[in-house]
Amino acid sequence: IFGICSGEQWPFPDANLDVVVSNQVLEHVSDHHEFLSENARVLKPGGFAIHLFPLRHYVVEGHTHTPFVHWFRSWDYRAAAFRWLARAGVGEFPALQAATGIDPDEYATTRSDFIEFDTNYVDWPTLHRHAKRAGLRASGVTGNVGWAASTCWSAGSRRLLVGEEAADGRAGAGQGDHR
Repeated sequence: IFGICSGEQWPFPDANLDVVVSNQVLEHVSDHHEFLSENARVLKPGGFAIHLFPLRHYVVEGHTHTPFVHWFRSWDYRAAAFRWLARAGVGEFPALQAATGIDPDEYATTRSDFIEFDTNYVDWPTLHRHAKRAGLRASGVTGNVGWAASTCWSAGSRRLLVGEEAADGRAGAGQGDHR
């Protein structure tokens, strides 16, 4: 397991790895093209990458267990949503308040800051374009389990799209070769 900062080249030679795996990482990556380009660089021909991550359109923000807040681009609107939902008892706030005594205003500020500075949610079509630009073939969304998507990219020449969402964002694509 390696921790790598944005902008750093991964500490592996070109075409060195059979598999790259990440779990809940892509929503924290600032430059998805750079990340996927490094995937492509370190994968051996025929190698693949598997990533489990939440997409932008998912209703519940997985870190705060609060619906919709990550959809707001404006920090002010996001903080207002966090504040309102905290006062309504939605998400992680009630348990956090009981444990720490945090008030809704401080909660809204710290959580809005977290979404602003520590996450970078992306939609599937955008991520697919980055993968394609990096020379990876998307094998598709293989699972869409509530708040996380799982996808597989390979360095191979074909891709198999399996699951509930196609590369163009259409639901129910099923299985097939989608070039």
